[in-house]
Amino acid sequence: MSVYRDSPREQLETACEMVRRQGPALRMAPARRAEILHRAVDAVARDESLRPRLAAASGLSEPMVEWALRTTCEPASRAAMTALAEAPPVGAVGDRAVDLALVVLAGNVFTAGIRAVLTPLLFGVPTVVKASSRDDVLVRALAEALEPPFTQALSILSFPPDDGRMEALATHADVIHVHGGDDTVRRIRAMAPASSLVIPHGHGLGVALVFAEGLDFAERHAVTDRLALDIAAYDGRGCLSPQRVYVVGSPTHAIELGDRLHHALERLEARLPRGPLPEAVAAQQMQWRGVAAATGVLFEGRAHSVAVEEDAPLPGPPGYRNVSLHSVADEADFLDAVRPLGPHLKVVGVAGHPIAPIAVALDHAPGLVPRVCDVGTMQTPPFDLWPEALPPWHGLFRRVETR
Repeated sequence: MSVYRDSPREQLETACEMVRRQGPALRMAPARRAEILHRAVDAVARDESLRPRLAAASGLSEPMVEWALRTTCEPASRAAMTALAEAPPVGAVGDRAVDLALVVLAGNVFTAGIRAVLTPLLFGVPTVVKASSRDDVLVRALAEALEPPFTQALSILSFPPDDGRMEALATHADVIHVHGGDDTVRRIRAMAPASSLVIPHGHGLGVALVFAEGLDFAERHAVTDRLALDIAAYDGRGCLSPQRVYVVGSPTHAIELGDRLHHALERLEARLPRGPLPEAVAAQQMQWRGVAAATGVLFEGRAHSVAVEEDAPLPGPPGYRNVSLHSVADEADFLDAVRPLGPHLKVVGVAGHPIAPIAVALDHAPGLVPRVCDVGTMQTPPFDLWPEALPPWHGLFRRVETR
């Protein structure tokens, strides 16, 4: 493992070339790669000394960090990693892994780097990571836990996002996975050579869809508790965080759910407290809550708020466990509401209705490719998730055609 902090531009080519040369060493049985990588994940999950460092870097509370590590590392089991490593339909003469992958990480969800970094390595692709300059603690810990031959097949780079070295870095990779805002994706796509495949994982958000009349009394409380966890996870700052909840039913159903959700978030605060609120977000939160109270119904807690919208939709909430609810007449009304989100809609959590019909309806809506799941699992995707409906190995293999 090579770690460069504030690397001078001239070191980038050397770092990339050193990593690229490790490709032949990674040509082993997929199950063997999974075994070695899983040991690194397990080491990170068991390292108690990481908790306070991750809390300080991410701005989350230590209980939230503990929850995030556990729910991210548990799906990355040895069995799950082996199954994924053996999944790509390759094997013909000429099939091989590409020479070098570049992974550009964002800094809003500290655990996102685990799956993003492990995936190319799992398929035998040497990898260079441009970590967030604000939060690279976990990805560096993962790199330090690796064993040979992966120790030299991964390089971690950390420098400010406006640093000109990114252009030099982008020219070396065969495939570039970009996690970040739309501006970051556009900038790196413009830097990359025509021969490099750029796979964007741009800004995103989640929504929940609750069929109020499909829930009996006991289910209403269970669903509300699960939805509260989706909202609270990562303090509502991630691409899978639900910012809006659509309630199929009357405005009264939405108000009733909002009341229950308010109390569920209050209870959850005792177990998974919110981290410190940045000053800029505090100002946004105050303004958003003021508008919500003036135009609808606002349930306000110590570290959360639930706004039930009436006719005029509110601006998007500022995250940090602020969420809005809106009643819709039916599935068609819901689809009309979320269609403008396009590829930014990453996940839809459903309660009170079978998932399959909702997934089919979303699949037939142009431009929408969200994951559809049960409420309560929005922030804990499976390890073999197909992001943006693309297989995890997309861009990591090439074939020499002889036909």
